[in-house]
Parts: sequence; C-alpha cells; structure tokens
Amino acid sequence: MAVAPTVYNGFERDLLMIIRLVLAAALILILPLVSVAQDLSKDQLLAELTFDDLDQHGNGFIHLGHVEEFRQFVFGSMDQDEDGHLNIEEWVRWDYGFRVLSTELDRVEAYETALKVMFAVADRNGDELVSETEHRKNSLAAFERADLNNDELLTEDEYLGGFTILVAIRAALQPDD
Repeated sequence: MAVAPTVYNGFERDLLMIIRLVLAAALILILPLVSVAQDLSKDQLLAELTFDDLDQHGNGFIHLGHVEEFRQFVFGSMDQDEDGHLNIEEWVRWDYGFRVLSTELDRVEAYETALKVMFAVADRNGDELVSETEHRKNSLAAFERADLNNDELLTEDEYLGGFTILVAIRAALQPDD
C-alpha cells in the first residue's frame, strides 16, 4: 500500500524549520556530554544537520528548489522590520544555529566578522541593505559555486565543502581545520 507524501503548508513548514533549528542548538549544548565515536567537530555536525534539513526526501542530495525554499524562510525570519530588506543588524542578529557554538569556542568575534563579510558579499549594489533579490542571487551563486560537477544537485560533500556561508562560518569557528 503506497503512502502519500506529507504536504505542509507554509506555516507548518516554517514551524518545522524552527523546531529543527532549536533541536540543532540543543544538540550543540549536549554534545560535550556525549562521547562521539567519529572524529567530527561540532560545526561539522551542525552543518550536516542543516544538509539533512534541506534534503527533504532523504536521498542524499539537495536541489536548488530545496535551497530556495530554505532561503525564503531565512529571509522572512531575518527581516524583522518586514521592510523587504536586510540591514547589517538583522543579518548579524539572525542565528544560523552556530551562535551557541561560537560562544562555547570563544569565537564570537570571528563568527560575527564572517557574517559581516557575507553581508558585504550579498549587498551587491553597496547600499548597505540586502534586498530579497540580492539574497536570492547570493544563494544561487553559492549553490553554483558548491556544485562541482555541474549536475544541478548538491551532495552532502559539495554542500559542506562549498556552500559559501557554511564555509565562512566554519572557517571562523575552526580556523585550524
């Protein structure tokens, strides 16, 4: 007997994303208490959780549609004043799930610097605001940069190793890795 896939409305999808982010933050808090068999850093584990969220079908890859849905959610939750643009304060204040880890590693300043650099990259016209169009173009460019074999799909390795915001954040948190 075939089971129809679950279809979520926008509110339910946003709620699930918030729950996943809270769970990711909770994971970061309990990781020191758990003996992890593999030699993975906490930022690696958190990045893998992000990939798992984007891999909606559990097939080991994400496509641009997955990234665009996530991008829309992120932009909407970042835009606190709902003016259709992100200023630097909104950009830095929004938590990608790594803020707790940056505090634990005593790398808050490096983390926030990485976010500010990514803001400058996303602000294509230099007006000190990131419009939704700029945000979309930045996300598309990050996807294309990470897609090493140009198959319009990102494997977990491509995403973790090449998606710009992840690369910047992880470099800020673990500069020696």
